[in-house]
Amino acid sequence: MIFYPFVLIALSALFAFVSWRDIRYGLILLAAILPAYLLRFDLGPVPMTLLEAFAFILVAIWLMRTMPLGPKPRDPVPRAWILPIALLLVAASVAVLVAPDHLSALGIWKAYFVEPILVFIVATDTLRRHPEDHRRLLAALGTGGLFVAICAVVQWLTGLGIPAPWDVEGRVVSIFPYPNAVGLYLAPVIVIAASSLRRTAHRSQNAFWILTLVLSSIAIMLSQSEAAIVAIVATLLIAAAAHERTRPFAAFASLLVIFVLLNSPALRDKLTFNDFSGQVRRSQWTETVSLLADHAVLGVGLNGYPSAMVPYHMAEQYEIFQYPHTIVLNVWTELGLLGLVAFALIAYRVLRSCEPVSLRTSPAFLALIAMTIHGLADVPYFKNDLAMMTWILIAVVAASHYASSSRRV
Repeated sequence: MIFYPFVLIALSALFAFVSWRDIRYGLILLAAILPAYLLRFDLGPVPMTLLEAFAFILVAIWLMRTMPLGPKPRDPVPRAWILPIALLLVAASVAVLVAPDHLSALGIWKAYFVEPILVFIVATDTLRRHPEDHRRLLAALGTGGLFVAICAVVQWLTGLGIPAPWDVEGRVVSIFPYPNAVGLYLAPVIVIAASSLRRTAHRSQNAFWILTLVLSSIAIMLSQSEAAIVAIVATLLIAAAAHERTRPFAAFASLLVIFVLLNSPALRDKLTFNDFSGQVRRSQWTETVSLLADHAVLGVGLNGYPSAMVPYHMAEQYEIFQYPHTIVLNVWTELGLLGLVAFALIAYRVLRSCEPVSLRTSPAFLALIAMTIHGLADVPYFKNDLAMMTWILIAVVAASHYASSSRRV
């Protein structure tokens, strides 16, 4: 397409203009257009995405416009987060050296770790200066989710753009290449919408969150993303159980879920990984454990799992996937034990930052819980948009905790 480079340049220039006018607007816009990673191009020998270009523009403008100005916090990142982030970057860098294909590993290194962490720094610093923007940032994530949901519903109504083999199964993919990507993107958005809905008295905001909640829920059902549905239900039950006023409802809903499972062998088989998809997962996990027995310390490097699995792949009726499809094995194979430690420390910092869970941090915190639960049977981080979303949500939690601590002091 002859005009494609000019479109990318125009969009990048527009994003730079918005960010230069106000870094807050640039950050909010970035959060709303995370699927921009689907627009790809090459910058010389380096493969890039439009999302990456926007992230670099945002960070560059933040360095030029924000850092020299005052008043500002002493450090752009809360000190408690420095060690977990440093360990993660070290683990990711080592994983590049371990990987069989260093060039593709470098691409993942920058897209899944360096750029999201840089955006985390910008977001944390910006939200510490302007705590009121956390709602706008979450609404931006909701806006992106609403767009994905609308595309999914339109796709189901028209039947257009569903690639094989998903067209046979009738599973919508929205703007993504496969159906589960819809659930991975929308599950945290639905949790944000549900938890934000009861925190605002503004009719327009309520209308937005209701629309996002309804259409995103429909989109997930149309994509038939079962793990996403389980993650959403489990997270909302946890949220309800955490509040005294809604605890009886959570207890009743939990009993209802148990009753349905006891009387539905098909659902029970899905939750216990005894259906076809579950059997594939269990076979994959067994083979991955065998792989890790020989690569326990360093893993197999970024993007190294598919090729490393070949000697261990006995169940030839199943394909070799890109990742093991469960969160611990995903991290372990890609980043080794140091990566596991880094992610454990990040999870610990998130939990500590949410004690007690405030009105500001609750939607972001619950979204991270949903992504974690979803990760028991899928890959909720190793994807451009999901990695960026994860660190934006962590930034909301970290900055809100800093603001609360400052007020107490």
